[in-house]
Amino acid sequence: MEDIVTVPRTGTPTQTFASLGLTAPTLAGLKGMGITTPTPVQEQSIPPLIQGRDALIQAPTGSGKTAAFVIPIVELCEKLNDKNRTVALVLCPTRELATQGADVADALLSPHGFRCACLIGGVGYDAQRVQMKQSPQVVFGSPGRVMDFIWDGKLDVSGVSVVVIDEADELLDQGFAPDVMKILSYLPSQRQTILVSATLPEWVQGVVKQELHDPIKVAVAFDPANEGVIEHRLFETTQANRFDDLCRLLDDNRDGSALVFGRTKWGVQKLFAQLRKAGYQVEALEGNMTQGQRERALDRFRSRKSHVLVATNVAARGIDVRHLGLVINYELPESAELLTHRIGRTGRAGADGVAITLLTPQDENKWQRLRKGGAPNLPREEHWSAADRAAAAEKPARGAGGAGGRGGQGGQRGFRPQRQRAAAR
Repeated sequence: MEDIVTVPRTGTPTQTFASLGLTAPTLAGLKGMGITTPTPVQEQSIPPLIQGRDALIQAPTGSGKTAAFVIPIVELCEKLNDKNRTVALVLCPTRELATQGADVADALLSPHGFRCACLIGGVGYDAQRVQMKQSPQVVFGSPGRVMDFIWDGKLDVSGVSVVVIDEADELLDQGFAPDVMKILSYLPSQRQTILVSATLPEWVQGVVKQELHDPIKVAVAFDPANEGVIEHRLFETTQANRFDDLCRLLDDNRDGSALVFGRTKWGVQKLFAQLRKAGYQVEALEGNMTQGQRERALDRFRSRKSHVLVATNVAARGIDVRHLGLVINYELPESAELLTHRIGRTGRAGADGVAITLLTPQDENKWQRLRKGGAPNLPREEHWSAADRAAAAEKPARGAGGAGGRGGQGGQRGFRPQRQRAAAR
């Protein structure tokens, strides 16, 4: 990778969108969205992407990375002016990311007279088949649903010129990876490939070497002057006291919004029911919910009609709620990387935030594995008894597993052995 450009997350722009050579309809679309000046990642990404360069973009939510790859795609559609084929395919790990990205693309494509489709699970096939009959130039989607449409002959990818793998560290790690690699094998070999990844673990680097040709890398640097301060600590609890301790933490945050992470869909629904019975204004977000249910839950949380959102890792990426001041890990995540994504939902746009990870004696060994995998050494709020500490010190029986046992380390091949498929299909 010869060209590596590291840019600050924010800063005074040195160029305008007009100076980047964008066409008048694209400029009109940006103006209609209230976007007036490019962010640093957009300044550095748009010119080489318009030139057709393969690229790896490392950038967190809020840095403008979606528009950074959507704008060049829109410009390519204008250049090709072919309304009978799909020009670009964007793969996303969650329905929410695909929907948000499709909204951005649609707003910028409309002034050109082009269309965008969004193929995600939790929504009936009929409405999406109607979208595909309109010959969209850009398709956003989750891998499972995209594969369904390819197999059904409803999505012709033979003319795709650009493919984007958004949140590549997620798509190339979990149960998505086989579908992603299969989709790539269906695309023309002569194409532009763009990977967007918050982190660059081993399995992503393997795909970069395999699928990208002479790519440029644009990395958004951490800017402490513009980032909120996140206070993150461990809170010792026990299995018997965990729910009561959660309620006390939520009561201390009564005037703010809180995102509570559970590990499984069933566990999230159980915790949601417990909190609602306890009188909290709470919503749930997990993969078995329909897209309409998920959107309504997020809308109520964003509009502050509900103050608590209980979610699986589906909410760890792409959920941008500016008033979210507290994240609680009710259960430990499977990897140190997921821990980073979870707590990154707070402390956004320069605001301060608090992240609290509940830890039972039975979790201690798993926490130490997460530490070896890159989790930070967090200060502890100690509440365990002597007996609890003795239980925490006990090593698990030989062969005892548990999610996250490898601490987020990648496998020896292009992506890791598969965990249970995430429910973005």
